[in-house]
Amino acid sequence: MDTFQKDLIRQRIQHITPSIHMQRRIRRKVEFKEYLLKTGVQFELAKCLRMLYEEPIKPRDPIDYIGKHIGPPRISGVEYRRLHEKLLMSLQRIKELNEELEWYKAGRSNSNITEDSENFISTSIFCPSPSSEDVLTSPMQLSLSLFKKKKL
Repeated sequence: MDTFQKDLIRQRIQHITPSIHMQRRIRRKVEFKEYLLKTGVQFELAKCLRMLYEEPIKPRDPIDYIGKHIGPPRISGVEYRRLHEKLLMSLQRIKELNEELEWYKAGRSNSNITEDSENFISTSIFCPSPSSEDVLTSPMQLSLSLFKKKKL
């Protein structure tokens, strides 16, 4: 076969377009590859296969090895039940605390806060309102005044 015929065959092959069915398959493959790239699946698979390749002792079941290293951490049924029970207890505690909070809010809205604070101030024995002569400026003056009161 001479070069003229080879060139003619190459040109015909280059100008042949794939069938519609073939074009769909190619497009689906490209879309799927883009999907794997965007979601990080291709990277994780490559990383897992690299780890399997670098294992000094190859596992008996490579599918299981890949599943353990790619999938989410697996927990046992007992651990799942324990965590589920703990979640239910926590949700119940949250519900109880919310009910208690609502009860306190309802109780406080019925009473007048200013009356409560005025009663507290007037009946306070620990913090009497200071007069101008009783105002102490330093801790030393405070301790001296307490010492004098004990002597009296």
